Amino acid sequence: MPIIKMRKLIKNKIRENPEQYRKRFLPDKTPKGIKRTQKTGKKTVIEKWDKEGIPEKRIIITKGKKIREFYDSNGKIDATIITRKKREKIKTHKIRKLFRKKRD
Repeated sequence: MPIIKMRKLIKNKIRENPEQYRKRFLPDKTPKGIKRTQKTGKKTVIEKWDKEGIPEKRIIITKGKKIREFYDSNGKIDATIITRKKREKIKTHKIRKLFRKKRD
C-alpha cells in the first residue's frame, strides 16, 4: 500500500476515535525534555515532551521498510517511524533539528 494512502487511513482512524489512539500509541506519565528509551528489541524511541508531559514529537526507529507517520487528533504528525537503513542516512543532527525549538 502506498505511504500516502496509508497516512490517510491512519488519519481517518484517528479522527474517528482519538482517545483510543492516544492510549495505544502514547504512554501516560512522562518527564519533560527529550527522552531516549533504551533499545528494546529492534526499536529505538526518541521522544520530545512539552512542559505538561504531552508528547510533541516522537521518532520511532524500527527495522521495518517504510517511513510511517502517526498523527494526533488535530492531524499533526506526532510520531515518525524510521527504518534502520534510512536511519543510517538520516544523521543525528537532523534528528536533533526536528527537536529544536522554533525561534520567533
